[in-house]
Amino acid sequence: MKSKYENSETDFSIDKYHLQRQQNKLHWHRRLEIIYILSGDFIFYINKEEYKASKGDLLVVNSGCIHDLHSASDNCWDYVLRFNLNTINTLYKENYTYIQHYISAEELEKKGISEHLKMLFVNIHKETENNESYSTEISKTYVLQIWGLLLRHFQNQKNSNFSNQLSTIRKFQNIFDYIDENYTKDINLKDIAQKVNYSTYYTSKLFKQFTNMNLCQYINTQRIKKAVMLLDSTQLSISEIAVQCGYNTFVSFYNNFLSIMKITPSKYRNRK
Repeated sequence: MKSKYENSETDFSIDKYHLQRQQNKLHWHRRLEIIYILSGDFIFYINKEEYKASKGDLLVVNSGCIHDLHSASDNCWDYVLRFNLNTINTLYKENYTYIQHYISAEELEKKGISEHLKMLFVNIHKETENNESYSTEISKTYVLQIWGLLLRHFQNQKNSNFSNQLSTIRKFQNIFDYIDENYTKDINLKDIAQKVNYSTYYTSKLFKQFTNMNLCQYINTQRIKKAVMLLDSTQLSISEIAVQCGYNTFVSFYNNFLSIMKITPSKYRNRK
């Protein structure tokens, strides 16, 4: 069972994931990522937009986009295909063509490609699992078919400022990594701005642009994600969990948990 997306930059890979109320941190990568939902309900966050996804839906993470995915129900399974631009270099020229981020099962069905796409994912996964002779070459032809179908039906826009976007995103990935390592401590906007060599005003503006949250909201979200994991996987008391997640008072923890999860910590733990 895998629960975290990798950020390696190999040519392509495909994995089948079983997510159990698991949320990944905001991140980005150069490789494209296409997610095919097999079962369950997911929340997909990308570039300030949020989508609810379920069985048969397709999620497309264009290169350089900051994103996050987590399960919103039990028994969540998906295929995650990642590949570099050179894998599809016959299908793009000077500018990289973007595909819309969320494609519903209904849209795929309407275009008559739903079952075809699913079988391509199954075939790629089978080839990489079996690892027989020429599996890589055969899998790449399937990847090209998937991308070709998406180009035919779901092109979005061309991004002429790709290099500039990546430069800014790299800096913000460092911010996300720093927060994830230090969210139990006191972190302020001045510390963050110094890490990326921006003014506090500009850092605040970009942070809001990338996450649709202010710094305090994002830190609290990370703390509550950790609390959810501890509630699910340990027998620690709720007060102990609050302290481990960086809260000085139980009231503050309780209010933030309720605001983000729409349920109290005790009811969440006893929900089954």
